[in-house]
Amino acid sequence: MTTVSKFGGSSMANAEQFAKVKAILKADPARRYLVVSAAGKDPDHPVKLTDLLLRIAASDDQALFEQVIARLEPIKAALHLQFDLNQAVSEIQKEWNAHHDHDYLVSRGEFLTANLMGEYLGWPVLDATKVMLFKRDQFDATASAHALAQAPEHFVLPGFYGGDETGCVHLMPRGGSDISGAWLANLLNADLYENWTDVSGILMADPRVVHQPKAIAELTYAELRELTFMGAAVFQADAVQPVRAKGIPTRILNTNRPQDSGTLVVRASNLDGPLTGIAGRRHYTVITLKKYQLAAHLEVVQQALSVMADHELKVVYMPTSIDTLNLICHGTIDIAKRQRLAKDLVSACAPDDLAIQTNIALISTISQRLAKRPAIAGRLLAYLDDNNIPVRLVSQNSGDSNLLIGVGTNDYARALNAIYQNFLHTRNAPEPYFGA
Repeated sequence: MTTVSKFGGSSMANAEQFAKVKAILKADPARRYLVVSAAGKDPDHPVKLTDLLLRIAASDDQALFEQVIARLEPIKAALHLQFDLNQAVSEIQKEWNAHHDHDYLVSRGEFLTANLMGEYLGWPVLDATKVMLFKRDQFDATASAHALAQAPEHFVLPGFYGGDETGCVHLMPRGGSDISGAWLANLLNADLYENWTDVSGILMADPRVVHQPKAIAELTYAELRELTFMGAAVFQADAVQPVRAKGIPTRILNTNRPQDSGTLVVRASNLDGPLTGIAGRRHYTVITLKKYQLAAHLEVVQQALSVMADHELKVVYMPTSIDTLNLICHGTIDIAKRQRLAKDLVSACAPDDLAIQTNIALISTISQRLAKRPAIAGRLLAYLDDNNIPVRLVSQNSGDSNLLIGVGTNDYARALNAIYQNFLHTRNAPEPYFGA
């Protein structure tokens, strides 16, 4: 059994969190490969280490390098580590002043945190620029796998960055330690990828909107992709594909409550609840274009997309029917821009009717059973009707696990609660995962 374990910034925030991570790793001998994020916030340090480095990159304020040392010194002192923090930061400062390499500087949060954790565990720390390799801005899995072929039986890997063809640092998107961990699991053919955070798995709904939503016990990678695209937190969306491609299960866990079972993400789930989860976002704009026999005139769709591109509007959804095309983009478009957009769409597409709705919230209701049980969609819409919530848009593709519902932004919270509170959740209670 081989497990790759990734711990986020909150799990690296202070010496107490370091101790929790060590206990978790030592509790299971399969946990031999560790990916770490940079030290995150804690009560005594309200600024993430990465954000501090970003401030230096933006302002070139040399005094902030002392704050980098001050941020990590309490961890080193409490754990009686020998790592020369002053020398390491001094070398980082010299390199920054010599080359002003943004990616290099911002990656040093993971670098420093990994070196502290490596000494604490007694594990070697790999140089991410030599084993997580990029070619023409794309991750090179073949070269990376070759570089990892001689890796030791235990190691710590700094997340969030790798190396390009010249050996320079290549940053991943923010939250990239998730991507590092997922790719490492893929390259090592791990049996399990653990993503340790500060919450006990993925919640069924946004806790800022729904009071104390339940955690999802199990879901598929397809369902996870839908939820993360619509804003569900915890897991970086781009981290799904590397583990999904090899069918490696991912368990999302809580460093502060390791006994909780969290959420297991798998290729195919045997659980059969009516609703897996709900996610959504406010402030969408929906452009609805109607034209007789639109389905027979694909050039109209192409022309509409060309107009959207000319106006620098990114279409994130495009539900269609026989005579109707909906173009959905995130963000609110001001009146003047709406008028220009409408004029250009009419000129290019000659629609029978054109409407632009702003301040729309989209809600994704995710369930594997949606395609097989049409009654579920009916129940969802009935709950909104019972609560006098007007529905502005409904979309579901054939065989899709996502029913997309549009409501007014002001109705978003009521709609989310109406769906969550009224659905019967039939999943079994999860068993404890780690300890008691």
